[in-house]
Amino acid sequence: MERESAMGNSFRAHFNDYLGSNVTHVANAYSRSKDERLWLCYQTEELELKALQLELKALQISAAASGEPILKADWQKSTKSSWQSIAYRDFVKIRRNNAFCYLTVVTHDNKLLFQNHEVDANRSIIIDSNGTIKPQKYGGPIWEDEGGKNHYPK
Repeated sequence: MERESAMGNSFRAHFNDYLGSNVTHVANAYSRSKDERLWLCYQTEELELKALQLELKALQISAAASGEPILKADWQKSTKSSWQSIAYRDFVKIRRNNAFCYLTVVTHDNKLLFQNHEVDANRSIIIDSNGTIKPQKYGGPIWEDEGGKNHYPK
């Protein structure tokens, strides 16, 4: 079953996913000091065009023959991943061109906080002081979750 974008399964949603301003922020409220960084791995699945073939057939005057061109494409699904560190009381901005990405976060001392957490297009998250994921309030400040709580470490 194909997943639906946060904006719905529409032309507008797909246009935004691939060509729009598609940014995810990940804010670090977990670490206890500036020396404790989180390591973020974000993965995306993309389709890559391996081969493209265009066949043009000569037009024939016949009801059965079609002069329609035939376009054949060979697609390959690939996973792209990238590691980035997030300082305490800081955030990273991930620019992407797909509807979903998967985030894995590891602490400075190799503790796995979460693995392959799915984040929709144009959605951001806060890693709170307990190491849990809080969805950021859409359109709100980076540190404010959907419930209105500010997670900026004091």
